Amino acid sequence: MPYTLEVCVDSTASALAAKAGGADRLELCADLIIGGTTPSLALVRQVKAETDLPVRALPAPGSGISATTATSWTGWPSRLPSWWKPERTASSPVP
Repeated sequence: MPYTLEVCVDSTASALAAKAGGADRLELCADLIIGGTTPSLALVRQVKAETDLPVRALPAPGSGISATTATSWTGWPSRLPSWWKPERTASSPVP
C-alpha cells in the first residue's frame, strides 16, 4: 500500500534532516516546544528553497493556547500573518 511520509519540522535544519530520512512532505511549524505556531513567511520560503519538498504551513493559535478546545480558537483568524491565504495548498507558490 503506498504511503506519504509527512514530517513535522520547525527549522531548516530539521527539514533537511527529514528529507535525508525519507520525508515526502513537510508540515512546517514554529515553536514546536510549545505545541507549534504558524511559521514566518521567511521560514516557509527558506525551507521550500532548501528542500524542494512540498511544505504545508498550518495556522496555529500560538503560545499558551490549547488547540484542543473550541474556545482556544476564538478570534484566531485575526492573529494569522498577513501573508496567510487559506486557499493555498502544499503545491501553491509562496509569495
